[in-house]
Amino acid sequence: VITVNNEYDYVRVAAIQMQGPKGHGDACTFDTQNSRIFCSMHDHGVDVVSTKKNKSIKFIANIPGPSDEKYYDGYVYVAQGPGPGALNALTVIGADTLKIVDRVKTHGTSDDEITINPKTKTLYMGCDDNNWVEVFNISNPAKPVYEKTFHMLPPGAESGVDDGVVAPPLNKLFWSDDWYVGVYNATTGKPEALIDTQVPLKKYGGTKGEQFDAQNDTVWVGTTNAGNNGMFVINAKTNKIEKVLPEVGGVDGTKVDPALHLEYAFMRWHGAHGFDVYDMNKMVRIAHINVPSGQTHSGTVDTHTHVVYAFGGDRAILFAYKPVKIH
Repeated sequence: VITVNNEYDYVRVAAIQMQGPKGHGDACTFDTQNSRIFCSMHDHGVDVVSTKKNKSIKFIANIPGPSDEKYYDGYVYVAQGPGPGALNALTVIGADTLKIVDRVKTHGTSDDEITINPKTKTLYMGCDDNNWVEVFNISNPAKPVYEKTFHMLPPGAESGVDDGVVAPPLNKLFWSDDWYVGVYNATTGKPEALIDTQVPLKKYGGTKGEQFDAQNDTVWVGTTNAGNNGMFVINAKTNKIEKVLPEVGGVDGTKVDPALHLEYAFMRWHGAHGFDVYDMNKMVRIAHINVPSGQTHSGTVDTHTHVVYAFGGDRAILFAYKPVKIH
């Protein structure tokens, strides 16, 4: 079932069986250079999909507890976060060779979200168990160098840091923590604001999936809430909530197609399977696409073809949908 608000229809064009295990998959990222998608799989490993062939071409198994991933300058960075008592690290994969080229042990555990400022060649990675963000210099993208740690608000957080995003023109970090969004100076880590969404805290957090929209100076924040108080749009300059939009189900990961200026919010809670679509200029939800699998926790966009890929963890299938303009 697809509901559309007079803008785009979505046609399924592929269902790609992954090589890794079934279950919750935390994140996917798109390699713009090679037209490949890297997806974190349940428990361990990263699956690599060619969007030219719509086929899984490799499973990189030796990454325990993979969480977020980001592609940058020929490399894919994976938050390796199996938790206390194991090796937690920032793992680096060569996007061309599909081989692990470095693994930098982190000071914290349960490594999670990654965001990158290409202007300053800085990578930020949250550690859930410690409620902090570790900062790395990636001037040499193959060899990240740990620089410092930012301690996040609020003190004594229940679920700890989750997703985060850097706003390079404003030199700000926006980071989810429980039902809040913390705002920090991206250079010093000094807190600027703590935005209270007042959404109920779930087992896996409250606020999720930040995306920075440089065109409108807004930060979009999904939540594990469903209904009218779901997706928050924050004015990135004033740190004030500008608009609140509905979600069909609780959101975990989000991705943006910058050319179409659409945000995709992938969801797994409140019985929802699939993703919501938002027009970031009009600040409205324009569609919800049901996906025939549970645990549609993550996905990404091929920014060359605009095809949206949603990972159905229960079946370990990556479903591909092409947006078709109605008018």
